[in-house]
Amino acid sequence: MSHFHEQIPGLCWACKWTLKKVKKLAGPDATSEDIRAVLLKACDQIGKLKSMCRGFVKKNLDELVEELSTTDDVRTICVNLRACKPKGLMDLLFYQNDEDPSIKISKF
Repeated sequence: MSHFHEQIPGLCWACKWTLKKVKKLAGPDATSEDIRAVLLKACDQIGKLKSMCRGFVKKNLDELVEELSTTDDVRTICVNLRACKPKGLMDLLFYQNDEDPSIKISKF
């Protein structure tokens, strides 16, 4: 069974919030150096979760820079970094995305 950082309350939310902020501020043509600089400053704006955010970013800085250079969405990146739990099997079968719940029935 995988160990997730999410045992720390708020880490998943903080990860997604920070990475959305970084993607917006860095822009689509950001270099690794740009992403790194924005990542190191992004936690200053998160309020009470600032120290947790800074610790997470510093611990995972290289991996965050690499992940943010891909086209993955922030939730996927946060799951890859174990800040968020992956969606369960039932979520994958019944909810294709967060905005459009639908039921998918497969025959076996």
